[in-house]
Amino acid sequence: MQVLDRYLDAVRGYLPRDQRADIVAELAEDLRSEIEERQAALGRPLAEDELRALLKRRGHPMSVAERYLPSRHLIGPAMLPAYLRTVRIAVGVILVLALAGSLVFTGPARGAVPVLSGAWIWFWLALGGSLAYVGLFTLIFGLVERHYRRAEETGRWDPRDPEGLTADVDASARLSQRAHAVADVVTDLLLLVLWLRVHPVAMPEMGIVLTPVWLALHWPVALYLAASIGVELADALRPSSSRGRLLAHLWVDGLALVLIGVLLAAAPWVRVTAPSIPAETARMLGRWMNSACLLGLLSIGVYYLVRFVRQALRAFGGSSPATTPQATGQ
Repeated sequence: MQVLDRYLDAVRGYLPRDQRADIVAELAEDLRSEIEERQAALGRPLAEDELRALLKRRGHPMSVAERYLPSRHLIGPAMLPAYLRTVRIAVGVILVLALAGSLVFTGPARGAVPVLSGAWIWFWLALGGSLAYVGLFTLIFGLVERHYRRAEETGRWDPRDPEGLTADVDASARLSQRAHAVADVVTDLLLLVLWLRVHPVAMPEMGIVLTPVWLALHWPVALYLAASIGVELADALRPSSSRGRLLAHLWVDGLALVLIGVLLAAAPWVRVTAPSIPAETARMLGRWMNSACLLGLLSIGVYYLVRFVRQALRAFGGSSPATTPQATGQ
């Protein structure tokens, strides 16, 4: 049966070299049994068009080969929600910053920094930044997914170990917590690097001067980011809902609320002093930028306030969060 042989050869081409012989032999036996049953029902050999119809119902050789292979995901279903959340936040921030920069430097501050005065430069900055973040987070989450998959395939895990890939109900929650923690660690590390290295007190070439509160809070903000990274790293290495871990999150979120409160009380946050910009335009631009800062600080403050209240309710609620071995990570 030349049609059958060609079909089997096509399937063979999509299989790993070390598994081809066994899988093709199994598939050939299955197909020949189906052909024999069909021929017995008809009382005659199958015509070539009937054989082709049978093989077509079985599926394309690539699809057939995939049925014999384990399912592969660069980022599996358990980590996909955290991955998408992280990418959406990162890309959203980049797009908002690019849009704001474009409106400023192609409008009121046009000419203050010539290289930033074209709309296309902001398009390419937004595109390049978005692709860079998507690539970075895809690499990180892909490596984490690969680690778990290899541990499962090789059997290097113990069901008694809460760090293993256990089949209990809490395993999925721990995996989700770990994935979110990895995303938060990466995000805060990037923010810390930017804050330490790209946080100027003034940007005279842009005609923008940051008020003294930013200098005063430079190291407190760095301390907050470092503390946040520490707590999130603990979540990534050993997920837990113990009271101690909740109190650590509560302390970090409380520190964030204090910093936001200090910033809100220290308005304004930006002054525009570019000589090339008319005084009225500079005042208007300053009001616009400070209004944007106020909106951003209020939004971040509401987010952290909600988180703080939720963490407090979990930490000081009626039932202890560490009443089970799974919750304590022991």
